[in-house]
Formats: sequence, C-alpha cells, structure tokens
Amino acid sequence: ETVRISEVSEFDDATAKALGTGKPVIIYCYGNWKEGTCDSWCPDCVDADGIIKKKAKECDAILIEVLVGDRDRFVLYFAL
Repeated sequence: ETVRISEVSEFDDATAKALGTGKPVIIYCYGNWKEGTCDSWCPDCVDADGIIKKKAKECDAILIEVLVGDRDRFVLYFAL
C-alpha cells in the first residue's frame, strides 16, 4: 500500500494510521516531479525510487511518500 502526502498537516495522521496496521512502514521523502516528466528534480530520489518501492513491496510495507516540494522550496527550507 502506498500513501502519498503533500502537506505537513497530513503527516501525523498518515503515519499513525500506517503504524496502527502492524505492518512495516517506510517513510520516503522525495522531490516533486519535474513538470512533464516522471523524474524528480532530485537526482538521488531518481536513483533511489525503484529500490525503495521494490523493498516496500518485498516487505509488504506501507510506503508513505512525502513530497518535499520543488527544488527552490526545498533549498529555502531544508538546505544548510
């Protein structure tokens, strides 16, 4: 099962619900897709995407995908 969230306000509820299932939970934070493509602006996210989704399936885990926004927003709020 995959749950996709794009707002911080959704995180606590989505996580609590997933943890309540007793299944493993994987939190996957990634950069939004570049417009018109299926690739994230984040090269590390592009590299990790298939690996994370495969592992979640293998473990019968709930995958919570957390959009961190576009590159400019990410750099503004999260980069040091």
